[in-house]
Amino acid sequence: MEKIESDGERQIRITLDEMGVSYQKEKLLDNLKEDSKEFRIVDFYLPEFDVYIEYFGGWDKADPDKRRKERKRYEDKIHVYKINNITCIYIYPKQLKYLQRAIELELSNYGYSKKKKVQIRTDVEKKYSIKFHRSIIFIISGFMILGLIYYVALHSMGTKFELKKVIDGDTIEIQNDEGTIRLQLIGIDSPEPNECFGKKARRKANEVLTQAGQFIVEEDDTQDKKDKYERLLGYIHLPDGRNFNEMMIREGYASEYTFKKPYKYESDFKNAQRYAQQNNIGIWKNCNQK
Repeated sequence: MEKIESDGERQIRITLDEMGVSYQKEKLLDNLKEDSKEFRIVDFYLPEFDVYIEYFGGWDKADPDKRRKERKRYEDKIHVYKINNITCIYIYPKQLKYLQRAIELELSNYGYSKKKKVQIRTDVEKKYSIKFHRSIIFIISGFMILGLIYYVALHSMGTKFELKKVIDGDTIEIQNDEGTIRLQLIGIDSPEPNECFGKKARRKANEVLTQAGQFIVEEDDTQDKKDKYERLLGYIHLPDGRNFNEMMIREGYASEYTFKKPYKYESDFKNAQRYAQQNNIGIWKNCNQK
């Protein structure tokens, strides 16, 4: 029986078509180490880059028990693909908001670059020269506008960094080609290293951000750009689509913290804290939090 295409898979298929990237759907994998029947079919295979794409549509299921089961299944799949040296791009629900950019960033590691089609016109008659030059000006203007839109969209997503050092669960040093920045995470308060659960929070932050490699830092227009200590204020978005700030709260390594005025993800972060409290996770279990 043919597999039903999910909304996320449909979006990926349409995006690949728009990008001009060839693919095979539901590629079968054989002879896997630690083989499991449910892991043998990958959503997409891109022969031009010898890369697979797998959509983790159940990552954010509303029901906590179902979400835990789905995430465990996905983690098992990642493990099987890793030990079998299968190069796979994992797409998560939150990445659907900027899907084409997400796929472009991932494929750039395997030689992808945007294909530019240049139309060359020869033997243009003299009487059409004015119209021709006007058309060229119009086309160039169009590309300039598209370039501006692309720049604004990329800027709104944030800038990519990598980890340099974790100070504690809510303060880290990040770096890119332009230098090193100290970042204070918006919306969370993690214990200091000398406080209850502080060392575990710092280790968790270091583990997750080191494994992430590169990540996106997003600023928040509702907040100041920097705090009184001149630390940049922002959110970290991991390659798998998760908001790192929210993850630290949900997994009990930090509490939600609103400083003076509401922030962009306040509702999500408060829900994450409610989840951690109700399930007695992390600081809510070990540190007598009220």
